[in-house]
Amino acid sequence: MKVYRWRGKPAFAFITVLTVILLIIGYHTITSRHGDTVIHEGVFQRGAAMRKRTVYGQVDEKSSPTSTSTDLTMKTTTTYSQNLKEPPPSNVFIPKRRIVHLDLKGAAPKPQHFRAFFEYFVRIGATGILIEWEDMFPYEGRLSDLRNGDAYSADDVRMILSTADQLRLEVIPLVQTIGHLEWLLKTHKFYSFRENPRNPQSVCVSNAEAVDLVLHLVDQVMAFHKDYGQFVHIGADEVYQYGECSRCVARMNKENLRREDLLLRHIVNVSKHVKTKYGKNVLMWHDMIANIDASLAEKYDLKNLVEPVLWNYAEDLEAFLPMGIWETFSAMVPYMWGSSAFKGADSPTRYHSNVKHYLENHISWIKQMSTASEKFREFRGLIFTGWQRYDHFAVLCEFLPIGIPSLTVNMLTIRNGRFDASVNDQAISIMQCVTGSDVKGDLYGCRFPGSDIYHHVQLLHEKKGEIEKLLLQQSVQGWLSNIAIDYNMSSPWYMNLIVPDLMTYKNQMIELSLNIRQAMLEMFYENAVDEFLFTYVDPVINHLQRLLDRATAIQRRDEFPVRPFPIKRTIDTTR
Repeated sequence: MKVYRWRGKPAFAFITVLTVILLIIGYHTITSRHGDTVIHEGVFQRGAAMRKRTVYGQVDEKSSPTSTSTDLTMKTTTTYSQNLKEPPPSNVFIPKRRIVHLDLKGAAPKPQHFRAFFEYFVRIGATGILIEWEDMFPYEGRLSDLRNGDAYSADDVRMILSTADQLRLEVIPLVQTIGHLEWLLKTHKFYSFRENPRNPQSVCVSNAEAVDLVLHLVDQVMAFHKDYGQFVHIGADEVYQYGECSRCVARMNKENLRREDLLLRHIVNVSKHVKTKYGKNVLMWHDMIANIDASLAEKYDLKNLVEPVLWNYAEDLEAFLPMGIWETFSAMVPYMWGSSAFKGADSPTRYHSNVKHYLENHISWIKQMSTASEKFREFRGLIFTGWQRYDHFAVLCEFLPIGIPSLTVNMLTIRNGRFDASVNDQAISIMQCVTGSDVKGDLYGCRFPGSDIYHHVQLLHEKKGEIEKLLLQQSVQGWLSNIAIDYNMSSPWYMNLIVPDLMTYKNQMIELSLNIRQAMLEMFYENAVDEFLFTYVDPVINHLQRLLDRATAIQRRDEFPVRPFPIKRTIDTTR
């Protein structure tokens, strides 16, 4: 073979290297259409092969003991290079409707702050808001005495809606119409409307007065919303009891119905009311109709009445959301929505930011939507839920400002169809944080609506972590135990070591509590602020004070009892 040489090396080596470089460049070339539609990246492979692939950037916590600190940008790059035989999809679906959920059943912002939040939502790429008013709505008549003491006035609601409209945010009201009506059913006034007398969660759909009340709720809300948007969300998720009460049982026996018939008839009734009276399209959460027979869906004409919103907040949707569910719904309805979460969905007591979890949820949603969107006449959009309580009775979780970093990076991730270093930097720039920050870690110097609250609460989380480590130290575990606390007996020498740290942390927590309260009161109502502090701050301060009281009492003792001394247990296990 004739070999040409260049500077003493074979020409074919140069050609080989050049070919490899061109292949790499060609593979990673990204072409995008204008206007948030389709991003092409690599070669698109559909079907089972794609469904088996790891979600982009998903951290395999079982194989990575340091996964909590793994850089998702690095992980994404590694995943692409490792799966060259199975490249990422070329047709990444980017939803044209990107709706931010405002859960107002806890820590609702004061009305004057909505504009700042709405302007920020627009800036990061949101196209609408889903407002869940619950007891913050200015209900009138027989519902007026059940309003939250801090409920918005009618003028407040008009201002909030008009502000959103001015900023061209599509407004969707969410009114729960069967389950999650705890705020009404918990009272004596509507006790008789419960499906289960011991659980004020869902209404009896066979009680005509209860159904009238539900429609009355819708009508009062729609009196304000009727001129805004084209959608109404009727909730209908997590209905734990239905078809159980005496009315429902009698009705099923009389009309030869199944439990599912009762549920679907109620959904149909509410949906027709909304569509006929207000001309709006009806959204509902997917879970209560996910397992119904196709014949029932056809019988009740769901395809012309509702648009399901499939919600899932897991990090790996492939594990928790089998692809078969999209086929189920595509046979049922022509229009579909998805719902991710940017806060309030990984623990009922999560009060601080956890961007990493929600970022993985949204990265996983990109893959799901890219496959599911082709199965429907239209995949309408993605709702970014931000829960403030798991339900009406649950504790407060992250306040809205705490979720802003998560919302920001996840909105940008969905808009770009990926998460990488450029998306991270874009989020940091929009939030005006310290340049070079990692959005999945602690952020500093940021400026966004409520950023001072964010920084104080993140500091609270950090400080509580330090205190937990202190209380696990051997000096505390061994010499400030329950025996020491209850019987005032331990080593003064160890108390001299422990007391300064306890005092320092107690004072720091008190100061932090004052700072949090001051920052939160600017944006939120006093009761919500005090509930947050009562739940997440006061127990720590009280515990530190209790330990200090006992430790200082031990320090003052000159003498201690001879062992053994009587131990008085509060639990009687003698037989």
